[in-house]
Amino acid sequence: MNKPATKEISVHSLAEFVKHVCDVESDWNGNDWKICWFRGCGTNHSLLPSQYRPGYKNDVHDEESTFLEFKQQARGFLDRELNDWEMYFLMQHYGVPTRLLDWTSNCLVALFFALLTNEKDGDPCVWMLNPFLFNHHNAPIQEPYIMVPPNSVNERYSEKGQRQSLHWINHLHPLRFNQKQDSNGKDRNIERPIAISPPLLDRRVVAQSSFFTLHGGLERSIDENCMDCDESSHVNFIRKFVLSVDREVMLRQLTCFGITRQRVYPDLDGLGRELRHRLMDI
Repeated sequence: MNKPATKEISVHSLAEFVKHVCDVESDWNGNDWKICWFRGCGTNHSLLPSQYRPGYKNDVHDEESTFLEFKQQARGFLDRELNDWEMYFLMQHYGVPTRLLDWTSNCLVALFFALLTNEKDGDPCVWMLNPFLFNHHNAPIQEPYIMVPPNSVNERYSEKGQRQSLHWINHLHPLRFNQKQDSNGKDRNIERPIAISPPLLDRRVVAQSSFFTLHGGLERSIDENCMDCDESSHVNFIRKFVLSVDREVMLRQLTCFGITRQRVYPDLDGLGRELRHRLMDI
């Protein structure tokens, strides 16, 4: 019998959402790694990066040529030279399809994004991910950690951990990535997504407490990847909260906790969004 892609939890209020998040976090945090990631979207949206969604070309050569063109032309708009990974995250930031999928370590920010989704995208939902167990499953390693791009430093990782991180990330570099590389089953895990910490390029990355999953050649959503996990792993590294709530009421409740358009988008665009929303007749 096929098991469900992930465990789904119904939520009917802000207090209930926070309680469920705290309960899951408590279950997960039996070790030193006390961080969870969240993603807000509609139930009709799968956990796929933009490059793998319908409507976009999905070819390793297209990704390489697009990356090189962006890298060449973006330099004229930048105040400093960026390395390849910084450039790749910048592509994602400005809407170019990539193999990156956005997450946040702030559950209320994810809830905010979920409530802003269009009703045609389904009910608002928030995904909750344990990035350490996620990486432990997708890139089997002795010590669980969040991957970091080259030139990033995290003192919590051992020297061996840093080397392992670079091994997996280098295989997924936009100029070295090859989707056909593992079609024969060898090194299959290179095809799977990994959890990665971004370079702090932009104030929105900081304001939104942003993190990312970087996807390999396996064109399946993260929840579908869970279906080939053993039961204990499957239950432990991902949850899905489906919200049956009045969107506008809950958005107003979030303002009490400082979660507003201006807070999430800390620039003139965010200020404009916030003022426009205040003037809406709702």
